Amino acid sequence: MHTGFRFSFLLSLIIALCFSLMPAALEAQTRAEDQVDWYNIDYEFAKALLLERINKERKRKRMHGLVENDQLYVAADRHNKWQIKVGKISHKERKGKSETPVKRVHQVSKDWIRVGENLLRLDYAFDKDERGMLFRQLSYKELTDKMYSLWRKSKGHYKNLIRKEFDYCGTAIEFDMKKKRVYVTQVYGSLEH
Repeated sequence: MHTGFRFSFLLSLIIALCFSLMPAALEAQTRAEDQVDWYNIDYEFAKALLLERINKERKRKRMHGLVENDQLYVAADRHNKWQIKVGKISHKERKGKSETPVKRVHQVSKDWIRVGENLLRLDYAFDKDERGMLFRQLSYKELTDKMYSLWRKSKGHYKNLIRKEFDYCGTAIEFDMKKKRVYVTQVYGSLEH
């Protein structure tokens, strides 16, 4: 009798838990379909969607997922800001301590033994909004799917996405309001074990 009661109780708990988690999953899916507000972009949400898409591919290839890392984010963000400042994308900065992805990561921490970097700049044809600015209507899902698909089509970028030695990444996404461009820098790394 007690076993049947415990089973019913556990089953009820499991069902209640499933139903309590469903709204969060549906909310995330609904948010992905939300239009990007170019004046107030949710960069954290865009980063999470992009990483989710990349990890889906890594899982498909029977690999572990990448984990977002603050140190790699700092290196990615600094480089992303530099690219916006100079108006171009390049893996090489000026000569010196920030010249290469490895040097940029080692400025933050010397613990990284392998480093990779993917860059992207999206230029869009925009429509006028109510303020007279030119913006393209785009959902977060469309934006991050575009980022992923461009890297997926490029042999070198795709190699970084699925390199089994990489355990971590740092992703910087920023919209250049003046030039209507989205810049993305994703830095990958693995630590000494």
